[in-house]
Amino acid sequence: MMEDNTGKGERPPSLIPKTTKAREYHERYYLPRSVKAIGEINSEPVSIFVCGPSEESNRLTLKKLNTINELRRLGHDANSGEELVSELKALDVGGIRTANVYENIAAAQSELIVVF
Repeated sequence: MMEDNTGKGERPPSLIPKTTKAREYHERYYLPRSVKAIGEINSEPVSIFVCGPSEESNRLTLKKLNTINELRRLGHDANSGEELVSELKALDVGGIRTANVYENIAAAQSELIVVF
């Protein structure tokens, strides 16, 4: 069982070093795949669903909106749940018409999901 050091006022635990096998895997497989994926993301627009609170006064809402704007400045198709729900409702596609269903469908169609 892992020790929970996340109580109020406590510092989070330090990360322990990776095993040799894990470090070798990371260097041989994970990093090259990540570099390739980043190259692909930088070469084509990516559909990104950005989830988070929608309250106007919430700090996370501001981070969510700033993230969407920055991703759009970089040329990506970044969307909030509210935006996608509004667009799908306007299309009147029938069937179940709840925001949760629309957000789940939108998330499934996205290439990347960012959650705040």
